[in-house]
Amino acid sequence: MAKQYVITDPCYILPEEIWDECCKKAGDNDKEWSERFYQHVTSALTEFVGSTAYAESTGYGDWQNSIVCGPCITERFFADSGSVCVCEYTDKVKEALDGLEDKGGAAVFEAEGKIKVQFDTRVSDWTVIHISDEANTEWMTESAYPDDEGEDW
Repeated sequence: MAKQYVITDPCYILPEEIWDECCKKAGDNDKEWSERFYQHVTSALTEFVGSTAYAESTGYGDWQNSIVCGPCITERFFADSGSVCVCEYTDKVKEALDGLEDKGGAAVFEAEGKIKVQFDTRVSDWTVIHISDEANTEWMTESAYPDDEGEDW
């Protein structure tokens, strides 16, 4: 069964009070802060959306990227908080985004069944997102470096 998903900054979806709570729960700004923060964001987003969600650092800060499927389907999106997420594109998410997808801030795509999301953070200042569905369709965001394209993940 086909479902729509979205890739964007989780701060555009989560209400401000929930976002602030994720920051507080992460605790002190030590070297594990980021890991704790994204665990809390993932959990809060999953609860907000009502299905499994995924969140990670962009590695870059303010970020623009594209999600690509095959040779010709490309959707642009951006992030302002240094965070990126992938989640189901529910009515609640659509309402939270308030048309941002029409302005290039969120990329919506359709997948068959459950999706698998992997964040490649091997390059510390850029995150590449790999997504696949049960029909073996694959999506990937752009790499920061052209020679990284097509690397095994």
